[in-house]
Amino acid sequence: MNYSMSGNLQTSLKTYFSKLKFNSLFKKQGAGKEKKGNTKEFIAKLSKGLMLPIAMLPIAGIFLGVGSAIVTNAGGNEGLRVFGNFLQVPGNAVFGALPLLFAIAIAIAFTGDAGPAALACFIGYLIFGSLQDALSQSVTDTTGAVIGYNLLFYQGNIFGLSAGNAALPSSLYGAVIGINQLQSSVFGGFVVGFLVAFLYNKFKNIKLHPIIGFFNGVRFVPIVTFLALFPVTILFLMIWPLVGIALTFLGQALGQAVGINSFIFGFIERALVPFGLHHAFYSPLWYTQAGGSIDLTQNAIIYQDGKAYAVLATSTATSLTSWRELINSLNPNSQITVNSAAGDQTMWAFINANLLGKSVWLKELSSGWTYSAINGTYDNASIASSSNGAIQSVLTWSNLTSGQQALGTIGANGFKGVNVGQYLQGKYVFMILGLPAAAAAMVMAAPKENRKLAMSICMSAGFTSLLTGITEPIEYTFLFLAPWLFWGVHASLCALAFGLMNWIGLIVSATGHPELAPHIGMSFSGGMIDWIIYGAIQIQYGSNAWWSFIFGLAYAPIYFFLFYFLIKKFNIQTPGRGENTRLFTKEDYKNKQNKVQINGSSESLNNDQVLALNVVSAYGGFDNIKNVDACITKLRIQIKDQSVVDTAKLMQLGARGTIKPSPQSVYAVFGAEADIIKGNIKTLMENISSSPNLKSEYEKIMNNSSDTSSASEVKPEKEVVKTDSELSKEKVVVNSPFTGEIVSLAKVPDETFSKNMMGVGIAVKPTTGKIYSPIDGKLSLVFDTGHAYSFETEKGTQILIHVGIDSINLKDKSGKELKPFAPNVKTGDTVKVGQEIGTVKLADLKHAKSTITPIIVLNESLEGREIKFLKKSGEIKKGMPLFEVLPKKN
Repeated sequence: MNYSMSGNLQTSLKTYFSKLKFNSLFKKQGAGKEKKGNTKEFIAKLSKGLMLPIAMLPIAGIFLGVGSAIVTNAGGNEGLRVFGNFLQVPGNAVFGALPLLFAIAIAIAFTGDAGPAALACFIGYLIFGSLQDALSQSVTDTTGAVIGYNLLFYQGNIFGLSAGNAALPSSLYGAVIGINQLQSSVFGGFVVGFLVAFLYNKFKNIKLHPIIGFFNGVRFVPIVTFLALFPVTILFLMIWPLVGIALTFLGQALGQAVGINSFIFGFIERALVPFGLHHAFYSPLWYTQAGGSIDLTQNAIIYQDGKAYAVLATSTATSLTSWRELINSLNPNSQITVNSAAGDQTMWAFINANLLGKSVWLKELSSGWTYSAINGTYDNASIASSSNGAIQSVLTWSNLTSGQQALGTIGANGFKGVNVGQYLQGKYVFMILGLPAAAAAMVMAAPKENRKLAMSICMSAGFTSLLTGITEPIEYTFLFLAPWLFWGVHASLCALAFGLMNWIGLIVSATGHPELAPHIGMSFSGGMIDWIIYGAIQIQYGSNAWWSFIFGLAYAPIYFFLFYFLIKKFNIQTPGRGENTRLFTKEDYKNKQNKVQINGSSESLNNDQVLALNVVSAYGGFDNIKNVDACITKLRIQIKDQSVVDTAKLMQLGARGTIKPSPQSVYAVFGAEADIIKGNIKTLMENISSSPNLKSEYEKIMNNSSDTSSASEVKPEKEVVKTDSELSKEKVVVNSPFTGEIVSLAKVPDETFSKNMMGVGIAVKPTTGKIYSPIDGKLSLVFDTGHAYSFETEKGTQILIHVGIDSINLKDKSGKELKPFAPNVKTGDTVKVGQEIGTVKLADLKHAKSTITPIIVLNESLEGREIKFLKKSGEIKKGMPLFEVLPKKN
């Protein structure tokens, strides 16, 4: 329906909010808003799902980082090495199982936190990985080492990416929870997670034949998941090899993007924070080939002093070995089976745990070898016979990463095209020193008499950012008070921080000092705790974490003076300025969206609350309202003086009719909006209760003008429902939801139904207590009390069942509260015709005004259509047809 205001309130609000173009808020958005709402809901669920496994990473990362550091520095102390391994293995297990964790998290987020969906997802991922393993044929060399795979119609060396007769390089494969499969990382998790969420939502209420009734409902979901994964996995295997190859090339290309990639990453990652989408953005770069990958099947070769050397575990070795073989030789108590590690964070953790700080032997390579940038292999590479013996060395970050030098050139060390830390280390610059300086600027921008208050608020938030990297109080204060300060200034400075940390690595590498390039890891947040574990401890092995403070010390005055100037220049109401005495949170920012300020007040109203304020005005103001309630169709308000209620205004606001059941009550038929309006009126009344001054602000708006002639400026808009041709041509048979007696709608003791205010249909007086779905469709609304259900067919026909009349808030003769309804479904569920959706205790329902239950087609669904009654009186059994909704005959 469209909401239109008239009279005093319209003029007043126009005066107050004209600069904000507020008129659009007075109309209920149509399909566009619904689509936008669905998108927001999807984004919210996706963000929630991504956060579940990501929230585990800090603790897992701490264990992995500390454990790896202990193992690396244990030397010959076996007890210390075992203890370090004891810490790092659990953390490593979490990172290794990330695809499965993401799959389960997505399934949970999109099924309303359903536990059975998580179980189905775990089963689904086992099938997903096992089928990939079963359909992949490994190709080995003469020594028996796996050099690649053939898969379905990917047969032979068709891409020229692997050795021998293998179509796919072994680096495209990896093990997840011990199952060898394509290296799809979080993307594979998304495929399984979204599939399971879809299947759960579709089949969780399924009713099978009684013979197999044991598998009804959620027990059926793991079964259908098991079966669905067969075709889905085969389809995935047809597509993903090409995607995986493309991601590998993308990762290599980004690794050679001379720092621009990090700059762009830094801006987008921060800019997406308010929407919760930054997790979806950085995940592919942290956990997939798009962020770079290391091929562990390559020969272990590094460059040092302008020469190429084979990296060997012993001084007596005479032949080249792969990186995986080298790692297993260096770590005899922790054998790996993976062929590659992909993603910036994954690579950092892998190198730190398995290679960094290890003592190795280097032997010079013979001349004549070449390096292939396409498949990452060395041709004709062998140890020089004239080598002057083995050189003992300790592996550092500069040995193992390229520092962004050209692929295959001398000095581009270890893993080609890999610049570990490029999507991680930029955060330390602004988290540790930048944002705390901004917090200090807020303090100094406050008047002197308020600085003590501002310091107590802001500096704790600044210290939190410095220590943990949690920035919500500071960043969301920017967003709440001056969004341009967040996106225009802060996000740009974040981008520059990421760029600088990458560019300095490029510069020092190009000048012949790759050992000075920064390679700092991170678990989650980028505060001092992370910096110590992922940077400071590794300084001895070339992490060069001190670059964070070199740039950070430059960033601190930039943030301080820039934010101080902008806060003062634009009079931004940070803590201590004006009436503001706090920082703002993410929830504050979300609540601000779609809100506008009340003149002279720090409070604000969203569009639904504005409608509620209009309704209050139509009922004669807050002082005339005694009690507010609602059922599924009617706003039920008890008032002191019925004569001051403006029913015409209520109709203009979208009510389809008004009912006056007593001198102290006026009901307005708003349909499904009734409960929302009730909730918002109560919120306004609670606001007044906690802040009495708000009442005068609300009333000032409602009573600002007594010139009622202004109502003609904005004409009342009647509800206009556009019904597409698909809906108008739909034929729907509506069955009885009860066994009982048919009653004409005209005899229903409620004008909402008897006068067809909501729609057209018929009623049934039930004789049994089970309620069944009258159609196939989706439950667009299930009232919390269980007394009303709104259905919608696939093409949009809306059917309403209202069980009993005045059937909520029931009490027996002794005054005991009765709760006769027990719904089996909830809003959003998909149901089949004849499916049991709830029960009602008829003995309790008899305490209602009437047990008669209307079943109607809402007016929105009747344009261009008509009702054909199949049975108008007499007894009827549940599931028997009551009427048809048909296209209107010309």
